[in-house]
Amino acid sequence: MSLIGPFNKRDLIKTLEQTYQEVRKTIANLPLDDLYDRSKNNWSPSDTLKHLIKCVKQLALPLRL
Repeated sequence: MSLIGPFNKRDLIKTLEQTYQEVRKTIANLPLDDLYDRSKNNWSPSDTLKHLIKCVKQLALPLRL
């Protein structure tokens, strides 16, 4: 069995911050039409971003981030 971190709150926060920066750069570089395009998938990149925000908010409260 392989376990992949982060294993503690500090590492989790660091990983979330790094991931946030990557997502931010990706979204910032998307043309506006592509941001809302659902033709290739059921979800547009904007739908995925909304979902990620909801997930992180649900995680942050119990961890008090």
